[in-house]
This record gives sequence, C-alpha cells and structure tokens, in this order.
Amino acid sequence: MNSFRLGFFLAKRNLQHSSKWISFSTITIILLLFLAVMVISGILVGLIQGSEVAFKEKYFGDVIVSKLEKKNKIERAAEIESALRGIPEVAGYSARYLTGGSIEANYKTRGSDDIANKKQVSIRGINPEDEELVTKLSENILEGEYLTSEDASKYILVGKDILAKYSIVSDVDSSALRDVEPGTKVRLQVSGTSALRSESGIQVEDNVTPTSEYIVKGIIKIKAGDLSSSVFMVDSQLIKLANKNIADVDEIAIRLKEGSNSVKVRDIILGNGFGDNAKVETFEQGTPAFVVNLKNLFGFLGNFFGAILMVVATIALFIVIFINALTKRRQIGILKGIGIKRSTILWSYVFQSIFYAGIGSILGLLIVFFGLKPLFEAYPIDFPFSDGILVAELYPTSIRVAIFMIAAIFAGFVPAWMVVRRNTLNAILGR
Repeated sequence: MNSFRLGFFLAKRNLQHSSKWISFSTITIILLLFLAVMVISGILVGLIQGSEVAFKEKYFGDVIVSKLEKKNKIERAAEIESALRGIPEVAGYSARYLTGGSIEANYKTRGSDDIANKKQVSIRGINPEDEELVTKLSENILEGEYLTSEDASKYILVGKDILAKYSIVSDVDSSALRDVEPGTKVRLQVSGTSALRSESGIQVEDNVTPTSEYIVKGIIKIKAGDLSSSVFMVDSQLIKLANKNIADVDEIAIRLKEGSNSVKVRDIILGNGFGDNAKVETFEQGTPAFVVNLKNLFGFLGNFFGAILMVVATIALFIVIFINALTKRRQIGILKGIGIKRSTILWSYVFQSIFYAGIGSILGLLIVFFGLKPLFEAYPIDFPFSDGILVAELYPTSIRVAIFMIAAIFAGFVPAWMVVRRNTLNAILGR
C-alpha cells in the first residue's frame, strides 16, 4: 500500500514538473484516437441504423399487417381495422393499396418517332390523413404540397428518384421523367388489372391497362426502400383505377403510443384469430435479413478498425512513457539508490499512463455524447440510401474505455520496467 501511495505521489510530481507541451500533445493524441474509434465505428453502424429508423418511421410503423404468401390481399381487413380501433395502445394505422404501373411525361409533345418518356413505378394508394398520423409523410415533401382526401381524382405525389432533375444517373437513365415539377400533368397507367364484360350472356375477364391523367402536387423524398421511386395517390382513386374493392388492402401500418409494447399489440391481433388471414409482424421481425446481416457486418468492421486504433493509442502511450522513463533514468537510479522500491517507481509510471489515457478518454466521451452525437442527430450525413447518424451507446463505450484503461496500465508498466530493471549505478552515472 505504501508503494502504491508513494507511486501516486511521484507520478503527481512528475506530471507537475513535466513539459506542458508534452502532456498536452499526449492527451491530444489519445483524444483524437479515441474520437476516431468512436466516430468510425459509430458512423459505420449508423449508416444502417439510420436506414432502419427511416424505414420504421416513414413506412413500416411499430407493427405491420400484410398479406400472406400466395394471397393477393389481407383477408378480413375490415375486421382487423375494427379490432385496431379497440386496442388502447394503437395511436393510429394506415391501410394501403399497392400495385404496379407506369408514369409518363411529355406525352402531349412527343413526336410519332420519339421514345415515350415513361418509367415503371410502384403505385401506393393511401388515405392522406391516416398516413400522416402514422408516418408524417408530409415532412418529406421536397417541392409542392402534400395530398388531401379531396385530391383523389386530380393530384398525385411523385418520388424524387423518378425524376431526371434529381437523378444522379439521369444521363444514362432515359426513362427518368424530364420537365416534371409540381403542377405538371402526367399520365398514369396501372398494369395487371382485370375487368369483366358480358359476351353472349357469359361473364368474360379481360386484362386491361387503365390510364388516367393527374397533376403532380408534390415531389417526395424518403430514404426507405423504394419509396422515393414510388407514386402516391389517394386510396379511393387507386381502388377505382385498378378496379379493386375497398377490402383489397395490401398492408396496414400501425403506429403505437409512446412506451407501448409492440409484441403485446401483435399478440392481441393474433389472439383475435387473424393469424390465418394475414401476416402480423413487429418492426424487428419484419426487418429484412440482409439489413440485419449488413448491420452486423458494419458493426464488426467498426469494432475491427476500432481495435486497430486502440492498439495504436496503446503504442503511442508506450512510446511516451518509455521516452519519459529513459530521459529520467538517472533520476530513477537515484530513487533506487536512496531506497525507493522498484515497484513504487513502476507504479508512478503506470499512474502517469492512466492519467493520460483517462483525461483523453473523458474528454472524448464528453465530445461524443454532448457534442458529436447531438450534432449528427440534428444534421445527419446525407448518404444516398440513409441519413447517417452516429451510434454511441453508453454500455459498449464503457467497455471500450475499460479495455483501453487496462491497456494503458500495461503501456505504462512495460516501458518503465525496461528502464527500472537496469543496474542502479549505471543509471546514476547515465551509462
């Protein structure tokens, strides 16, 4: 215990009388390496997590009800919606109708030999008010205005990736719509639609391609799946255009009240006997496997590069302590000569290493949690497929700091031991 306390005293004296520039430089190096560890791993994970957050907030919701495989709609959709209205945890839900088709621009000015400026798209029929309650879709309008229920027969929203003006590959994507902005009239076609007609008293089903003109009311940008490549229209109009029934719902996105348990709500829905009529999943269950694998991969890469940087920080500490001990080998020899134990001297350098590592880590934690993390949340990095955030969680970060502090102990002990073990007389004489 005396060696420990005396070692602490010697470390304190050495730090007080050491070069302030050396101390500052050492702490700065540790701080920068610590920030590099946190930022590299945090952004790599944040790339995927930002995409997950957008997918949940702007499309999936907390729970989603979708059609079963080999089914073309959610069965008993009206009953499911009625059940949702009776669940206290449900803040809102949005029933959606999905189909494929194409959108065409500049068709009125197209010559007989010109290629049609047409693009294949996903078409999504929504109730604008319900969708706003679940996903706040209006917040993603780049230009123009959001839909209202009164816009059914007249207006649509167009994803930005459909348009040449927003496409980074517009020079090679001839199908990207040109000269389209809010107020532009476009032509929408729905594919894969059937209609019945009577022929000699017999009902015959024909494949048709309903076409209608709409005005672009707004341009929308959503970094979640293919939503920025989709067309949004009022559900009642899509039902009419695609010859659907109001019960032909493709999916129901559910938003829960703050603090509600999504698993509990899922089980309530399944408990009402709807498991044979639709697929009911929480967001975690519905996350695609490739997204989970990509998140794990980026997490591994972040930890790998973080480990390398941590080794670099440990080596930097080792070099600083070694040079410090080497330049003071005569002083170390005198301390040994007057009876100071070798363990006391070793402790003094270990404490110096802990001081540098501790101050650098504490400053790094303050900058990350009170500076960088809020900054990235307010101003995320604009990646093409997600809004990148900085992922920094307290528990994993604490583990990293603990590992680094253990490494700092060895970074202080080893170089000091290499100098202290030398012959006392040679050390005093500087040999």
